[in-house]
Amino acid sequence: MIENLNKENEEQLIINIKNEVEKLNIDAIVLQTTREEIKVDKIGESDAVYGKIVNIESYKSKVDYLEFVRSLSISTKIPLLFSVKIFNALSNDFKENTLAKNPAQTLKEIKEIIRKHLVNLLKSKVRYDGIENSVLPNVFKTENGETYLDTGSVGKFQKDIEQDFSLKTKWVFENVIEYDSNFEIEIIEKDAEMDEIEIFGKLPKLKIKTPLGEYNPDFCYAIKGNNGNKIFLIVESKGYETSTAIPENEKGKMAFAEKYFQALNDFYRNENVKISFKERISSTQLASLINN
Repeated sequence: MIENLNKENEEQLIINIKNEVEKLNIDAIVLQTTREEIKVDKIGESDAVYGKIVNIESYKSKVDYLEFVRSLSISTKIPLLFSVKIFNALSNDFKENTLAKNPAQTLKEIKEIIRKHLVNLLKSKVRYDGIENSVLPNVFKTENGETYLDTGSVGKFQKDIEQDFSLKTKWVFENVIEYDSNFEIEIIEKDAEMDEIEIFGKLPKLKIKTPLGEYNPDFCYAIKGNNGNKIFLIVESKGYETSTAIPENEKGKMAFAEKYFQALNDFYRNENVKISFKERISSTQLASLINN
């Protein structure tokens, strides 16, 4: 991918990475000297030996730049030459001070920055075509005239519905709940009743292809539309307090999934069908997703 960039785009990518890297706040490695003394009158007791900090100083490492660049190339899977170009773009002050404070942490932080920019680059290049005739698998089974849902058909876990909840009449799986996490259980059982929702359920495993691996969103809500319109809200639920707490790899997959559902929405636009993909973290109310 990087090899296919023209000179102007490559230079801009390097500048963007450099600018973000040089804003990093790296924790220094601290050396602490402690002197231990023995209390003669306490010999034989648990507090006979006590330590006293006598000196604290920051430590700067001597960094092997070549090895650092190699490690950056290997860990991010970018060409060595591109890794060198990024390193050469960094200021001497950053290399001699920030990097030397803590090379291991700096490497980790730079790796995440590069990865984020590469994902953004991929997002601008990836397209989802040929999605017509895509259908969800039938997860229901019938045996002796009884229809049921096998455990693991749509979620990792399954439990019987033992009591009513606000949206029970609109839950697609009548007698059981399939789920992947406690947060999903909370969503299913504790969300308030909303007239706008016609039916909802946990999605079968779609296995949407992304450059970062396969992706499976969590829920689909069929929403009442106007003038015969059909509205489907696809929701990815994350039990994090903020979006920034979501791991970068997950955020990357979600970004590609958003492109997938946008392509699906475009395909069905002339059939009065609207498809929307949204993220839901722990503090997000369902009503805000539907009304927006």
